[in-house]
Amino acid sequence: MAIAVEKNAQITFRFGAYITHFDNFDTKIEMSNSNKFYYITDGECEFIIDNKAYKVKSGDLLFIPSGVMHHRHYINDNKKITLYFFHFDFLCAEKPNFFEELGLPFAVSIGYKHKVIQLFKTILKFSQSQQLEARFKVTANILNLMAFYIDVAAPSQKNIGEDRIVHNISKYIKENIDRQIAVSELSRIACMQKNYFIRYFKKETGCSPYQFIMKVKIDIAVGLLENTETTVGEVMEKIGFYDMSHFSNTFKKHVGCSPITYVKKFRNTANKSNGIILK
Repeated sequence: MAIAVEKNAQITFRFGAYITHFDNFDTKIEMSNSNKFYYITDGECEFIIDNKAYKVKSGDLLFIPSGVMHHRHYINDNKKITLYFFHFDFLCAEKPNFFEELGLPFAVSIGYKHKVIQLFKTILKFSQSQQLEARFKVTANILNLMAFYIDVAAPSQKNIGEDRIVHNISKYIKENIDRQIAVSELSRIACMQKNYFIRYFKKETGCSPYQFIMKVKIDIAVGLLENTETTVGEVMEKIGFYDMSHFSNTFKKHVGCSPITYVKKFRNTANKSNGIILK
């Protein structure tokens, strides 16, 4: 069901449910074509969203925009997760990257919120009907949930203008991950003179632009090696390396072991890496 909410904007509910997962919650890495809301009401698990781990539990609200790589898994022996969820599209010609531009965190802890539960219940209830009144109620409640999420997530963002520069740099690197990227390219994106940009970027992130490029590349390599069947050689090419020795040495510098060793340790096992520490 799709309803235009303003000029050139449209919301389409896809599907959703209130569900308890027992043994079928773990997923492989994926990139959804729809936006996703989750509200955990019981249990705990881990979502890996854009190569960052979020350990979530009862009372946590998650929003995953379309086009973002993610997967999820249990984190203990009590394999039981109860949650509300739904998928939806939000299309706006004037703001095609609306959620990306907001730059909000993917997960926030809100505790037990009767208001949020009622929003999910109303969305799921009226999504079963094709009547125009029901469709408007679905759209209105999705908008209310979006507004609530923005309100609770926005305060956690500081220096939003500065964060936006780093976000845009990270986005550009990911979009061009399969080739070598010059620092001068990044300085142009930031609209800064190259030497000033290097000083600014190191102050904001604690690392040089080149180190940041390598970190993003290796983070993506880690996700592919850990959660897909992609070979080490294919991963190397996907992130813009063309010499196996160079790739292996760079990977080991950041992760602490070679790509081959990493695959043997983490792929298709209960073990999970604890993230990347930039050295």
